[in-house]
Amino acid sequence: MIKKLPPSFLLSLILCMAFLVRIWGASTLPATLNRDEAALAYNALLLKGTGTDEWGMSWPLSLKSFGDYKLPGYPFILVAFFSVFGTSDLVVRLPSVVAGTALVLIGYLFSFRVLGFSKKYSLLVAVLIATQPVFFFYSRMAWEANVALSLFLTGVLLLLIQHSNKRFIIDFLGITFILSSVFVYNTPLLLAPFLVPTIIFWRGYRQFSKWRLPIAGLLLVLAIGLVSFASLSQQKSGITIFSDESTWMEYTKYRGQLSGFSQKLVGSKFFFFGQKVVSNYRATFGAQFLVREGGGHPWHTIAFHGHLLPIVYVFGWVGITWSVARCLLALQQKKSISAKVPALLLFFLLVTPLPAVITVDAPHATRSLGFFFFWVLIAVEGLCWTWRVLERNSQLQFLTKKHVLTALVSVVLLFQAVSYFNDYFTAYPQQSAKVLKAGFAAALVQAETQAEGRKIAIVDESGYQYISAAWYKKMSAETFFTTIQRHLPDTIGFRYGYKVGRYRFIAATPDRFPDETVIVEWNKEQDAWEVKVL
Repeated sequence: MIKKLPPSFLLSLILCMAFLVRIWGASTLPATLNRDEAALAYNALLLKGTGTDEWGMSWPLSLKSFGDYKLPGYPFILVAFFSVFGTSDLVVRLPSVVAGTALVLIGYLFSFRVLGFSKKYSLLVAVLIATQPVFFFYSRMAWEANVALSLFLTGVLLLLIQHSNKRFIIDFLGITFILSSVFVYNTPLLLAPFLVPTIIFWRGYRQFSKWRLPIAGLLLVLAIGLVSFASLSQQKSGITIFSDESTWMEYTKYRGQLSGFSQKLVGSKFFFFGQKVVSNYRATFGAQFLVREGGGHPWHTIAFHGHLLPIVYVFGWVGITWSVARCLLALQQKKSISAKVPALLLFFLLVTPLPAVITVDAPHATRSLGFFFFWVLIAVEGLCWTWRVLERNSQLQFLTKKHVLTALVSVVLLFQAVSYFNDYFTAYPQQSAKVLKAGFAAALVQAETQAEGRKIAIVDESGYQYISAAWYKKMSAETFFTTIQRHLPDTIGFRYGYKVGRYRFIAATPDRFPDETVIVEWNKEQDAWEVKVL
């Protein structure tokens, strides 16, 4: 019966299911907005009402926020969403929900129109992207990287689609999508240079007329991005291993342990930092990051799960092995045309981790979302190869008959996906409430009820809670701008708020003023906000 269903219907069904599972309960799971989500939300609220961000800058190209300089794309999108759907936590996350659903469609089209997969295997790509933990998880939070990924890959898709009609229009749209992604997150700007050789290779380096205009467009995107975000690039360079103070101290200690010829040979900074990059790169491909733990940041995944389902990880390595073999065979036989698809996949798989591996907290999921996308594609390539090998092996042909292999893969995939989703919807609510310190909005209401005109102090060790207070109270622009007070910049240029509205934010209870008799504090033993009246 499934055979009779048209691929368009199956794709529509997959998209609907992907959207529903991403939006269901997204307003309360994760349990509350994290500080970056709150900053995006409140800055968008200010932009909608006054046309300025929290620093009073009119429609800035980079929002200073805490001092981390967020790109304007997501807040600008939120301004439109707030105008249509109102202001709520769900609406803050809605652009990411939509982008995550669109990624399923992008995966199908990329597989079918660019890589030449059959519709059956392209539908499998759509299913895998819809069910991978990383894409599901990131689609339920206001991640700028998730929206930027869908925009960037749409641009790449349009530039790589093989067609002759309306070439200029499609190239123009492709460049426009890539440019828009540059204004949402910084990773597309770092990856854009690698599209230049990709386009030339894909369209034929001798076919100058076919790639000169898109290459010119890409160079224009790079110029616009570099000029527009020069100050942002300086701030973001502070998170790389090349400018991190602790990494340089580690290098000094490392070099001090060497002497003589060995110091000259392996004691140079190029060797040390090259070793760091290789180590981070290797870790990005490892099972510990991709399958078991997902890195060290609690915001990026749920406990005891990585970013990919184990079966996708395994077939990914099968696809990598087969793609390398095809490329080597094509070089030997001097038939480069037969290696275009595997070479394209391998190239993207190699370059997409680069923005992450040079950072101090590598491997890093948020900066590697494109890597996960291409891992899924090459995993399906590996599954296709496995199927062909089994068909040619007379002793194993039973696995390809009557869809035995399809059934086996489907059962394993279903089991692993159900295991992840079950943990997400049963165990993660409590985990996210603890990690994100949920219940702050309710604690503010309780504090104001008990305060009866008295001053309120909020114990905030991190320094970010002021923006959550502004968002959850939907603080007016007048109140915010007339009451906001910030600390001086720290060593990396971050500035934290210590007063906004009627709230003052302190590092510990003893720091309160004598007349601040209502204290809001996170109780670490009970994992909940607590209101104390002294």
